[in-house]
Amino acid sequence: MGEHKKQGKTFFVTVDAHMQLAVHRAPSGHFSYIIYYDGRQTTGALRITQAHAANKLGLTLPELLEKFKLD
Repeated sequence: MGEHKKQGKTFFVTVDAHMQLAVHRAPSGHFSYIIYYDGRQTTGALRITQAHAANKLGLTLPELLEKFKLD
């Protein structure tokens, strides 16, 4: 049988007319984000804390963990 690999989850946040953030939770549990400007990636993945991810998405920590619950 084939190997089953878990995938993380990513949510996008629109900051303004030009900027978007992609907040990602990896299968290992760590969070990161990438900045996009006019649809183009402007940074590599920047590792962040749970608190920072919650702030970026405008959520509380429990809401963040529920939203990013990995199956």
